[in-house]
Amino acid sequence: ERMTTRVKQLAYDPLSVAKQKNTLLHQQMTKRGGKQDGAEYETVALEKAVTKIVQLLLLGFGEAGSEIIQKNMQSSGGDVNPMIPGKKIAGIFGFCDIRNFTDTTEELQERVMVFVNEIAEIVHGEATKYQGQANKNIGDAFLLVWKFPPDEVYYKQSKMIIRRTNYSKNLIDLSVLSLLKMIAKLNTQDNILRYRKN
Repeated sequence: ERMTTRVKQLAYDPLSVAKQKNTLLHQQMTKRGGKQDGAEYETVALEKAVTKIVQLLLLGFGEAGSEIIQKNMQSSGGDVNPMIPGKKIAGIFGFCDIRNFTDTTEELQERVMVFVNEIAEIVHGEATKYQGQANKNIGDAFLLVWKFPPDEVYYKQSKMIIRRTNYSKNLIDLSVLSLLKMIAKLNTQDNILRYRKN
């Protein structure tokens, strides 16, 4: 029953996974000092697997893609309707690309995923720390967004305009600061610098 409720919750709001810090598995393991009963452990393990799949989908599709999937799940009984209308958002977009990725892939071979994940950890972490979000990952590229809330945006003659408030000015500054911090960390952290020897 708990598993059914969890799957329905994830179908209704896949972004809820990203918002939750304490999973049921963590709560259950803490209660019992890390031990589980056989049947209950299987349910919790299955729940953990479903949650992990949703987290990976969120990472791959990003927040915008997740919202599209969420609308599909809610409106068409789980069928995918690619013609659901989108919505305009106002935001600051950052695009990060790993240079010479083809050469890097040839050189690192199976270690290339570790390399990309170490970069992603910095890029995602700095974006999140400064009010942004990783919107989409495409192999060697990351699309980041700092979204303006709807009350910071208005339309004049069908043109989208951002209000010049302290919030919007700060968000602009935070996006630039975030990108600068990413560049600094990527050029100073030992776990990234070791790849320059290859």
